[in-house]
Amino acid sequence: MRAFLSPRFSLYFILIGLLLTVLACGAKTPLDAAHADYAGKWVAADGTYVQFFLDGSGNFEGSGSRIQGGAAQFEGETVSIGIGPIEKTFHIDQPPTESGAGMTIILDGVTYHRE
Repeated sequence: MRAFLSPRFSLYFILIGLLLTVLACGAKTPLDAAHADYAGKWVAADGTYVQFFLDGSGNFEGSGSRIQGGAAQFEGETVSIGIGPIEKTFHIDQPPTESGAGMTIILDGVTYHRE
């Protein structure tokens, strides 16, 4: 007699469950008014960039790491961009500020300029 669930079907079922779990961990909340100034692409002198979208998503690329389409979450003086267990957290040293060089932010001691 043949088993109801073949090994291949079971594997697909497990993979779909894992995918749904990871997607649920990356739930996005739109940026509130207090953080709307963060929206945009911010680039450091070494090419590292952080990007925040008004829908609450974000991207990060630098130091051999890359996160695309993660959830951007602001909590106190930190901001995190992540998808499930993969996350990059920054300390906000200076919020978006207008200067002679345009808009800048400082995260983890690194100055980023808005493109």
